[in-house]
Amino acid sequence: MKSAPPAIPAGIALMLAVFGPGISPANAAAQGLYAGAGLGQSRPAFAKCAPETRAAFLDTSCRADDTDTAFRIFGGLNLATASESAVSMALELGYIDFGKASLSGVDSFYGVSRMTASSRGFDFSIVGSVGVTDRLSLLGRIGLLRWESEFENLDQVESFSEDATGTDVAFSLGASLALREKTEGRLEWERFKIDDDAVDLLSASILFEF
Repeated sequence: MKSAPPAIPAGIALMLAVFGPGISPANAAAQGLYAGAGLGQSRPAFAKCAPETRAAFLDTSCRADDTDTAFRIFGGLNLATASESAVSMALELGYIDFGKASLSGVDSFYGVSRMTASSRGFDFSIVGSVGVTDRLSLLGRIGLLRWESEFENLDQVESFSEDATGTDVAFSLGASLALREKTEGRLEWERFKIDDDAVDLLSASILFEF
């Protein structure tokens, strides 16, 4: 199992330094729970017919199916903030399914070939937001993704599949909009490190406060 990258504590410390002054004393008491769900488009870095890919594999022809529909469900705990502060923080736990991506084509040695990968995982993050207007806020997050992936290779020489798991960094930037009382919409760009690869996710979510 992979350990968390050393950049994580520094990133969390930075978010606490930026957003922390808005947290009220009394041990940042809980302000409320929320839950939500979202849909988006995922794009893994590996699924590209780039020159380095063509040099090592699929050197005759290459086709990339590098996007898929991703979904997430999540829940969180808002932390109480000082009434005059425009910043807030939350602790959030979620589950994400990134869908599948593939490369296919013809290789001069392996013949007709296809590689497919799929990933999913649980993420835990600190979410900080800064109010721009009464309804609009900018937000950012940093946290960890506990992921699992399946990889499958099919060609005319050999075929195999393998599974992998690990824990890596995740972060995002986005915006949230208050739609009505206790209902919020989010738009986020997120990047998840998965072993030696990375997955970008552009998603829209809706959450409800309790």
